[in-house]
Amino acid sequence: MFTAWMYSGLIDTILPSELEHLWVLGDRFSSPAFANAVMFQLFEKYGSGTRWITAGTTEYVYGATDEGSKLRLFVKAVIASHGPLSPRSLASNTKEFQEEWHSIIRQGGEIVLDIAVHSSFSNDDPSRSPCKRENQADYLPFTNTVDDFLRLQEELKEENMGGNTSEEVDML
Repeated sequence: MFTAWMYSGLIDTILPSELEHLWVLGDRFSSPAFANAVMFQLFEKYGSGTRWITAGTTEYVYGATDEGSKLRLFVKAVIASHGPLSPRSLASNTKEFQEEWHSIIRQGGEIVLDIAVHSSFSNDDPSRSPCKRENQADYLPFTNTVDDFLRLQEELKEENMGGNTSEEVDML
């Protein structure tokens, strides 16, 4: 995936559950541009307000990142704006989803402390979403603005298209 992105500047469609792993890969490779591209995919994943972050994803992020990491900040903000134990989440998720979160809460530790200090597990305030355009720059390790990044992505896409149709490029 990383190599394909290096050549095209685009992240092909992947399983949404892999995105957090790809962000960590970009961070480990010291590639903020790749991490940004992945973060935009994460904005889409959680931006609708109908997808809830899982306990397992949160545990992975906390285990794979350092305090202050942009991905960790993003996860905390997603939980603050779309609480996994909010009434809307509980109505649309399984009992197992709820039990996994209860297990993390019972364990305590860094995740629970961070979330408790940052917000609450039962918040459901979409206005605080890190996926909202006006909040996105807070989660990008790349120092340019969100608009600069999007403009660059479009330029790369046009550059890579050459004489191909957009449908042909999508298949690449």
